[in-house]
Amino acid sequence: MINIETQLLTVRQFTQKYPWPTESGIRALIFGASKNENKFQSAFKRVGRRVLIDQSEFWLCVDRIQEDPNYACKR
Repeated sequence: MINIETQLLTVRQFTQKYPWPTESGIRALIFGASKNENKFQSAFKRVGRRVLIDQSEFWLCVDRIQEDPNYACKR
């Protein structure tokens, strides 16, 4: 369930707000998340064809990967 205070941003809005990652980097993460190649699934919300980014969950995913590099990939 999404918290009322959760801010969902489009890819373009996210990249305008934060200098990293780039738009193509975000799209690569979205593609990898759809194929279960990374653990960013919880940061991306799909509404039809549109993908929205939960910005607080995105940075939590980055923090989890920093704590445990094996968390990032299934390989």
